[in-house]
Amino acid sequence: MPIQTLTDIYQTTCDIPRPVVMKYKKGDRWMDVSLEEFRDTVRWFSTGLRLLGMKPGDRFGILSENRPEWTFTDLATLCAAGVSVPIYPTLLGWQIEYILNDSGCVGVVASTDEQLHKLLEIRSHIPSLNNIIVCDPPNVTLPPGVLTFEQVVQSGKEEERKSGRARFDELRNSRKPDDLATLVYTSGTTGNPKGAMLTHGNIASNVDSVTQVLPIQRGWMAMSILPLSHILERTADYAYLTFGATIAYAESVVKVGENLQEVHPDVFAAVPRLFEKMRARIMDNVATQPESKQKIFKWALKVAEERLLYRVENRAMPLGMKMRSTIADKLVFK
Repeated sequence: MPIQTLTDIYQTTCDIPRPVVMKYKKGDRWMDVSLEEFRDTVRWFSTGLRLLGMKPGDRFGILSENRPEWTFTDLATLCAAGVSVPIYPTLLGWQIEYILNDSGCVGVVASTDEQLHKLLEIRSHIPSLNNIIVCDPPNVTLPPGVLTFEQVVQSGKEEERKSGRARFDELRNSRKPDDLATLVYTSGTTGNPKGAMLTHGNIASNVDSVTQVLPIQRGWMAMSILPLSHILERTADYAYLTFGATIAYAESVVKVGENLQEVHPDVFAAVPRLFEKMRARIMDNVATQPESKQKIFKWALKVAEERLLYRVENRAMPLGMKMRSTIADKLVFK
């Protein structure tokens, strides 16, 4: 079906059969999120938010690093006819306070004890904030008004068992392309941050445009590297979900190189600075190799530059270039 809203993306994702929708690192192991877990967690968490008093049009904050709960919260908020408000986890308390007050958030999901601590320090300054939900709770009794992510999921599951899922489906299907979906705040480097008002149709049309240029294939492995609080990574992740790719969430910017080698993604979104750092690291490594290897590397690099236009334009390479390309791949680029 055509994608017109972000809630359409949720439903489309649920309709693509595959064993794993997401992966995340826990300790030394990559953990899988199944299609069933993705589908049910979003639905139950959305219902749990309604039980906490969330109404259509309410704003709900996400103060978290990239992880499955980020996407669960975002889609659950949208499916409850709410508006999600991403907040960079690197921000200080007073910066978070400004965004929560400016947007009028009624609740916020925090990823860790560190983020929870920031919120507890500023909570009394945010009149609209009724609920704080933490994904990785500390090993202490939580203060009043703070729930765990799992508690909210379980409350939604129990409510669905008693009352069914009709209200969830009604709210999810109520979204229209012109409805406000999210408030994405600027960095605030030249003044107070400003919330960009983006509709469901804004982002859905971007997802469609992206996939016309980059035809994402079902079964691809994608890595989520840039902050989901930025619209670039968020749009990319929506595209991955829409077309049946599996999203692996990088542990952090520091661990990206290690995670890339562990996951071997088919695609990821990045900014020039990340590629510059990767290139510098490669060139530094090449500089330590014997002169013979350095010559082979430089020759392969030249072959790569020659073949680039053919690859970008999806044209067949001349035979000689094709042979050199194959040798360069085997000797260097593999």
